[in-house]
Amino acid sequence: MGKRWSQKDRSELIMRLARGELSVSDAAEAHDIPLDTLQSWVDDFFSTAKGSLDETRRALLGKGGIEAEDDGDLGGRIEEIAAVDLLQTLGLNRKTGSLSINASRGHGKLWLKNGVLVDAEAGALTGVEALYRIMTFETGAFAFRFRDVDRPQTIDSDLNHVLMEAMRRLDESKKILARLPDADLLIKTAPVAAALAHASAEYRIIVDLFKPGQTISEVLEESPLGHLATLQVIDELTARSALVVTRTRREFVGSESVAGLAAASMSSLPMPSAAPKRNLWHLALAAGLIVGTLTFLGVLLIEPGDAAPPETAAAQPEPEPEPEPEPEPEPEPEPEPCPEGMIFHRGGKLYVGSPSESPMLAMARPAHQVQVSSFCLDSHEVTVAAFRECSNTGECERAYRESIWPQGSMKKRAWEHAQEVYSELCNEGQEGREDHPVNCVSWFQAKRYCEIKGKRLPHEVEWEYAARGSDGRVYPWGDEPPGPQRLNACGDECQRWTEERELGETAVMYETDDGWVGTAPVGSYPLGRTQAGVDDMIGNVFEWTADGFYRYAEGAGAELTVDPRGPEESERRIIRGGAFNSTHPVHTDPALRFPQTADTHTHGIGFRCARSPDFEPEAPPETAPDGAPDGAPAPSTAPAGPTTGA
Repeated sequence: MGKRWSQKDRSELIMRLARGELSVSDAAEAHDIPLDTLQSWVDDFFSTAKGSLDETRRALLGKGGIEAEDDGDLGGRIEEIAAVDLLQTLGLNRKTGSLSINASRGHGKLWLKNGVLVDAEAGALTGVEALYRIMTFETGAFAFRFRDVDRPQTIDSDLNHVLMEAMRRLDESKKILARLPDADLLIKTAPVAAALAHASAEYRIIVDLFKPGQTISEVLEESPLGHLATLQVIDELTARSALVVTRTRREFVGSESVAGLAAASMSSLPMPSAAPKRNLWHLALAAGLIVGTLTFLGVLLIEPGDAAPPETAAAQPEPEPEPEPEPEPEPEPEPEPCPEGMIFHRGGKLYVGSPSESPMLAMARPAHQVQVSSFCLDSHEVTVAAFRECSNTGECERAYRESIWPQGSMKKRAWEHAQEVYSELCNEGQEGREDHPVNCVSWFQAKRYCEIKGKRLPHEVEWEYAARGSDGRVYPWGDEPPGPQRLNACGDECQRWTEERELGETAVMYETDDGWVGTAPVGSYPLGRTQAGVDDMIGNVFEWTADGFYRYAEGAGAELTVDPRGPEESERRIIRGGAFNSTHPVHTDPALRFPQTADTHTHGIGFRCARSPDFEPEAPPETAPDGAPDGAPAPSTAPAGPTTGA
């Protein structure tokens, strides 16, 4: 190191590093300065700058300009160290205290005890969901205060496990945000939002938040659903034209106070307790903190009453305000082929049935290709409230409160006992089940309701097409196996219920309590929706279809069958879809079909309605040529089989 470096020369070099004009490695190589020496210069410079900052801070404390901080408190910028890295550092050092993050799009607070997460708050969220929300903050100031923690333990998971899940959710959130409107544009609800809000509790929450005219940023801060769940609902509502983006932008004013900025600039973060290793990352972080310190000093040294220099004030006359442009009239909404609450399915080909050798799928064999015309289908099963409204006007018979089905091979005493017990699960007359699917209705009652509404029961090929699409997916939601997040079937709660009522032992679909002994409110399983957005096609209740029972023909001709139908006159009608008490994974196969006598009214059967569309909309370019539902992927190869001879 040939050159003798004065204090002024060192300061100028460090400022060049801080401004990004020179990299650490280039400086060390160009001036032949060992990294350890360069690090010591940075430490000395920062110590001097921090001393000046402390003097300024003490002066402002005397004037009441900023709030006092406890000794040892830490602060910084989320831009300089990601929230996940910050928490890992605090965890490794087994720190106890509270971490506040004052971000540009929200506020959050976390509590740790000996490096273990205890509790979190962010907007309307608490616990682990609040933590996941905080992990999405990318800009803003943070401050950690060392103090005892007296908070209830709401986060029980291991820190690393929580952070891994947070990173997964963050990646998924970014994908959704990339296709949503700008987060600061005002959004209002469209007329269709009211019908969708009735269909789902999650929809209703988000629709209500948007009603005053809010931005996505504001709704994320106020929503109780969780960050990712809120984005998923916003994404679905946007795709279904329930939310309308305006041209007005909400000018967001950050709430970073002088105290918050002081906390953000006062000190560097502690490294893990292992022996410190001086490297390029340390130098780069120190350089960034220097910029924050100097910027803070520059801002604070201007007293609130100081005026700008005369020549500066003269050089910048106050511009005249520009007149606000007149808002353009909103275009008339395009007509929809289906009424509100129904989803359009563009006609196409699919393979119905299954090649499986399972005895439960005997009536679904052989698999065969059919052509289905376009149709509309209810987005969710008919609810207790909707059916009761029809019966209250005298147009429909009231749903039964007794669960009745044919005796079959059951012994009479066991059959009568089972009917008496299962009648508890009929939803009519049960308080709090208004948004559950109506059950304990016969095929005749379901048919009548749909006709009163100007609709009809779906044909079973329409039902299977809506549940599977033409891409041959295994389940309505895709190829992932069934679980309590995707459908309402028989779990631990079902097994306990049947044993308590002396109905004997029963198998379970999954060894988890899904929270519902009987039906769940419609739309409770958004992860189980079909590719077109239809809820509860599998689980909750089996569904009546229009068709009388018939068997698929063996060895039918090679001609493609268009819109096959079962017999119009039949004592037995086909039910589809599995129910809340389904115990076998085969019950989740969209090909499953059962015959049931039409006058049966059981706890496990409900229905939804269908109808023909008002018109055939022009197919968008991305729609599959074989007519998959709008937005569905193109068909894949499905198992071959003879055509039906229905």
